[in-house]
Amino acid sequence: MTSAATAAPKSNSPPAADEPTSALGRSSAWLFSQKHFHVKLLSGTAAGVLVIIFLAGIFLFVTYRNHTQATLRAHTTEILRLATVIENDIASLETSHRGYLLTGKPSYVEAFERRQGVIADRIDEMMALILQSPVQRKRVMKVKEIVKSWLADVASPAMRAKSRWVPPAAAAPAAGTLGNSILDEAREILSGLQSDEQIVQNQRMQDQEWAAQSTQILDILPKLERSVVEMEKEKRGYLLTGEASYVEAFKRATAAFANYRGYLSILVAHNPDQAALLREIRVRLDKWLSLAGPEMEAKGAGRNLPSAASEPLSRPVVVASTDMSC
Repeated sequence: MTSAATAAPKSNSPPAADEPTSALGRSSAWLFSQKHFHVKLLSGTAAGVLVIIFLAGIFLFVTYRNHTQATLRAHTTEILRLATVIENDIASLETSHRGYLLTGKPSYVEAFERRQGVIADRIDEMMALILQSPVQRKRVMKVKEIVKSWLADVASPAMRAKSRWVPPAAAAPAAGTLGNSILDEAREILSGLQSDEQIVQNQRMQDQEWAAQSTQILDILPKLERSVVEMEKEKRGYLLTGEASYVEAFKRATAAFANYRGYLSILVAHNPDQAALLREIRVRLDKWLSLAGPEMEAKGAGRNLPSAASEPLSRPVVVASTDMSC
């Protein structure tokens, strides 16, 4: 009797090993059981769909962000390019003006008139790009007014006077009549615009070294062109007036060219074709300087030499730098 009574409770209690020992075990047992099978299947499918939607949302967001950044970067790069090109056009306008006053050749008048139209078109193009920026729009409008004032008050009267015969002694314009200070203000405004846009560009291009390098090349090439145009312009200004300030400006433009060329040679070192074009630009400049130097020295000594360097230097340099940017 005693042994049977004590054995009964042992047969009623399940073995301890069959009971789940933790919450994880109980969850696993419920998950893999046949109870509520359809609910579990539907829940798993819904969870998978939600994960797919979440990942698709992330991919769409990243793609949209990259597209937006690329669009803004292209917009800023175009503004920088146009501002630099307008600066170059203004310098070329001055070069044609001084070339005509120096030589009287009609080809300079044609280039002068053509450059006026080009500047007007590019300023209008710039205005279309900066409609959303009142500050930048006012700057560009100021540049337009300055160029218009210079054309009306300085360049056109001097060229009309040159078109009429005057004695050689009276042909040379007096120092300060070329309107440098007027157009210098326009250059300063464009430089300020470029600086502001460059800051924005740098902020958008963090951690994008390849894009930054290509943008640097596109930014420096127009400045290289402008330094060449400035050399031509200042050389002609000195031959016209004999004023020493033009010699100093000529030296600054030559130094600027050397700096830009050195920086570009580093950026294009991996590209043999672009490096060859850069060397071609240097060879053309050295040849031009070998002719322009004696001409300016003769002017300083009060002698007149044939204008051996009268062929425009900027045209072949612009062509070569355009090939580099392609």
